[in-house]
Amino acid sequence: RNPTGPCSPGDPCSPRDPTSPCSPRNPWGPGAPGSPLGPIAPTGPCSPGNPSTPVGPRTPAGPCGPGCPGTPGGPWAAPDGPGGPRPPSDPSLPSDPEGPWSDPSGTESHCDPSNWCTFPLATLRNRSPD
Repeated sequence: RNPTGPCSPGDPCSPRDPTSPCSPRNPWGPGAPGSPLGPIAPTGPCSPGNPSTPVGPRTPAGPCGPGCPGTPGGPWAAPDGPGGPRPPSDPSLPSDPEGPWSDPSGTESHCDPSNWCTFPLATLRNRSPD
């Protein structure tokens, strides 16, 4: 399979394999095509006022849990809650200074422990406010 892009003809992807880019159950989110690198907060909280920790891979498509940058084309999130420091982000993408992670439609995705993204080097965990 191709872990850094969408399934292409000939890729040995299986919709039944939860780690496959083709699988709606894969950790990048339902229907996500892969996992290219980009700035996110792999241990970022989903609590008002807490700063994010930017580093690691991102999901380019499919729903993404709190602590992720958002769904494809959406803004890179600044810390959840107003007034916190803005994390580094791709300069070609905007940030959301007011908090919860946004998708391209602008809707907010609040904390949902059942919808964390799991990354090769880090597993997102819910954190309480510092």
